[in-house]
Amino acid sequence: MANYSTVVSRLTHILKNNPTQACMVWGAPGCGKSHAMTHALPAALGLPDDAVRMFRPSNHDPVDLTGLPRVTETSTSWVTPDFLLEINALAEKYNGAVFNIDEINQAVPMMFNTLNGLLLDRRIG
Repeated sequence: MANYSTVVSRLTHILKNNPTQACMVWGAPGCGKSHAMTHALPAALGLPDDAVRMFRPSNHDPVDLTGLPRVTETSTSWVTPDFLLEINALAEKYNGAVFNIDEINQAVPMMFNTLNGLLLDRRIG
């Protein structure tokens, strides 16, 4: 992995030019990946620290991302989880936000399916 400032600089460049681009940073434990995502990157993007939300998939079930089903007389839809609504509200408030999926490699296989929908299609369900 490149040094800390290079990673932040490259991520900043990518996200300023394509704000919806999903980026992945990996490296040895303790090298500053989480700190870069929660402090240095938001600052470089001109965002406050509270415009960042961390999601650790190993601490959640896939339903925590998809939400619970809502059944009506004619259809079923998924209720959006609060933290996804919150990240959208932060993005509107600050004209951007960072949603950091931390330790993605620790997720259970079913969570990867849900995360793929979020990362590749920008939607869940």
